[in-house]
Amino acid sequence: MSNEMNIKKAYVATNGCHGSETQVRQYAETFSRKGYLLTARVEDADVIVADLCSFTHQAKSDSVGWLKSIESQRKPTSEVIVTGCYLGINPGSVEAVVPRVRYMTKEQMRTFSGNTLATPIVPGYVDAEGVLKLKIEDGCGGKCTFCAIPNGVGRRYSYPLDLIMSTIQNYVGEHPGTTVKFVGEDIGFYGLDRKDGTTILTLLDKVKDLEGDFNVRIDVVNPWWFLRYPHLIDSMAEGVSANRIVPYVGVPLQSGSDTILKSMKRLYSRLQFEGVLDTLLEKIPSLGLSSEVIVGFPGETDTDFKHTFEVVDKYNFNPLGVWGYTPFEGTDSFHFENKVNSNVIQERMEMLVALVIDKEKKKRGCTTLEELCAQMEQQGFLPLNTNGKNLFTGVRQ
Repeated sequence: MSNEMNIKKAYVATNGCHGSETQVRQYAETFSRKGYLLTARVEDADVIVADLCSFTHQAKSDSVGWLKSIESQRKPTSEVIVTGCYLGINPGSVEAVVPRVRYMTKEQMRTFSGNTLATPIVPGYVDAEGVLKLKIEDGCGGKCTFCAIPNGVGRRYSYPLDLIMSTIQNYVGEHPGTTVKFVGEDIGFYGLDRKDGTTILTLLDKVKDLEGDFNVRIDVVNPWWFLRYPHLIDSMAEGVSANRIVPYVGVPLQSGSDTILKSMKRLYSRLQFEGVLDTLLEKIPSLGLSSEVIVGFPGETDTDFKHTFEVVDKYNFNPLGVWGYTPFEGTDSFHFENKVNSNVIQERMEMLVALVIDKEKKKRGCTTLEELCAQMEQQGFLPLNTNGKNLFTGVRQ
């Protein structure tokens, strides 16, 4: 009994995305190997690691609320370590909630884990559906004027190729039939920091040659990587033909207006975006596509929105994430003039949602929204949250 009482306990958690979840599992493994007992109770912990999200205003508010809850429950002697995107985007704001806190950036946490673990690991976890989610890279070098995430995630880092391959092989050897999902802030960047010629193409080639009963799902690839690597689509098509790559990819649009894309610093035009998607669908006819758009970006006119509407109408994005623009401190667009009226943003969002619903109703032969939702629910599809609106997705539960 006395020995058990002397064992230190660690509480490690996140309120962030899949990428944060993979890293938190690595942090937990680190503390476990250092002799800590992992606990789900804040009040029992000697060390508390909180990986905080700050992707949206709601996420930022949730992070503050979570910190307040931690502060009210923790032992007076416990150590609180705060990490995650919130730290990079809102530096210094945590101490107002938790007076005695230790800051560690994602990069510092990665170094901490690497120095502790005798055998390096790729951050990852198996979700409730049995999908192995592996974080193949950290960081984003994008300069998008609406996004503060690059400030939060820190320096770019690609996990070693051989380590990713051995992680997959070891897991699928015991769990045949596994789907492996590659996640990261900008997975098209993979390998460029390693300075040894490794790229996302190298990774996919290795995956196709790896023995074992598994397939790989590629999460989201920004359009400019398809432009940089003309053979990326061919590589994906070969993987799909070999039943090694799932015929699905997310390609964020954000806007169909060249004027707005330039203001966003998105590094492609509408014509280039459509060229990428047309080639993808030509070479992988069974491909499922998802995308995201931001409505009401500063300066967006009716004509600009019309261009976005036309692109959404042209393709069957399933799901489509619809975001109403809100100014976010720490981004370039926070200081942009010509903000769009919130009522106009709401109206444009509703137009896009109505368009997608109408297309799906026609596709499925439904006459009402209720009939469509009932059919989708029966087939196990999840609702899509679009800034408070419920839509459906093509992603099964």
